[in-house]
Amino acid sequence: MCRLFGLHADKRVVTATFWLLAAPDNLVEQSKSNPDGTGLGVFEANGKPVLDKQPMAAWQDSQFAVEARELTGTTFIAHVRYSSGAALEVRNTHPFLQDDRLFAHNGVVDALDVVDARLRELGVGDLVKGETDSERIFALITACIRRRDGRSADSRRHAPTRPAQATASCRRPSARSRTALRHRRSAARSAR
Repeated sequence: MCRLFGLHADKRVVTATFWLLAAPDNLVEQSKSNPDGTGLGVFEANGKPVLDKQPMAAWQDSQFAVEARELTGTTFIAHVRYSSGAALEVRNTHPFLQDDRLFAHNGVVDALDVVDARLRELGVGDLVKGETDSERIFALITACIRRRDGRSADSRRHAPTRPAQATASCRRPSARSRTALRHRRSAARSAR
């Protein structure tokens, strides 16, 4: 399973060198068992995101070590990937960047056909450049934020927290919708 690192230093500009390269069980070490991609996203002091990612292990990527030493920012999001099936390409490597927001995820999301249908319905399928479940969920979150005129604090309450919620609008589904979703998921499991 993938590994994540996050650091938020409020408004202070810091480095993450120790945690990425020198700490016990640092991200470079963890990439030896998660070799399918490495990404490092940073928010600079001015709030601008910077992102670099490669479909290779951090321990093999000399540029990752350089960036881990030199990059400064207020927030860091780093990810080492163990692919659950998507191709080893930059477009499938975390973190993802949408609307000046960074996102990384650890785990597997089922029912991607339902998520894809919802993305098309919301008109944001173009946000997804790769094949990963994570980027699709990020696109749903981004769609919810856009529907709330970019107010992410308000949108977080209404963004999907589970894949099943992707079929609903960007608010909590009704009890009837939740029951219908459970039935569809049960039917999908039975069909496997």
